[in-house]
Amino acid sequence: MTFEEAQASGLDPYLGIRPDVTSTRVSSRFICDGTGGVINGNRIAARVGVSKTVYASVVGSKNKKLPGMMDPESAGYYQEEFGEKGKTTRRLRSIYHMPLAFMAALREFADYDFLIATHIDAARKDVPVKYMSEVYDRETGEPGRYSQYQDEMDKLEGRFVEFPGWDGGEAEAARTPADLDPNVRRVIAFLGDAMKAPVLMARNGGSVGNNILWY
Repeated sequence: MTFEEAQASGLDPYLGIRPDVTSTRVSSRFICDGTGGVINGNRIAARVGVSKTVYASVVGSKNKKLPGMMDPESAGYYQEEFGEKGKTTRRLRSIYHMPLAFMAALREFADYDFLIATHIDAARKDVPVKYMSEVYDRETGEPGRYSQYQDEMDKLEGRFVEFPGWDGGEAEAARTPADLDPNVRRVIAFLGDAMKAPVLMARNGGSVGNNILWY
């Protein structure tokens, strides 16, 4: 986060689904290249990834389709309330249920050790939080995996686990983990365990200071 606010290994030119890739290597593994040899990623004390907790937003072309896309009404809420639009194009981002099966693969590639969980204030008490825990080939039933090739991703369907929602407004008022609804803490614990990257901090709002620390 110190070196580049957007750490998105799914946009890496060697791992992302074309044409939606960057020209840079967006993970600590390759920061030595990006800084001209000044910084060695192995010497960073805490290599930290960033993940939303309630929904996922995906940038890119209209042709890109991944399993777990939200229905338009549900997606519209997050697009409007949480500014899920391109910074320059203002094009709406696609909204998905949390694609844990893909996130875990990307985490292996990015090689970070800890997580910052954001947008816990985006939850609603009457709306379950869904995580796509695994994917499978719809024709063969065999387990699937993340791929940088769209034609391979088109073959996949997801299986989901579901958690009760919580009041995002109440979460925004929290200052410590103990202040949070147990449903929030349960999801954060699940996310950190499944990703093999414990959560160090949660973001519960868009303002400076909306940080809940686990360390």
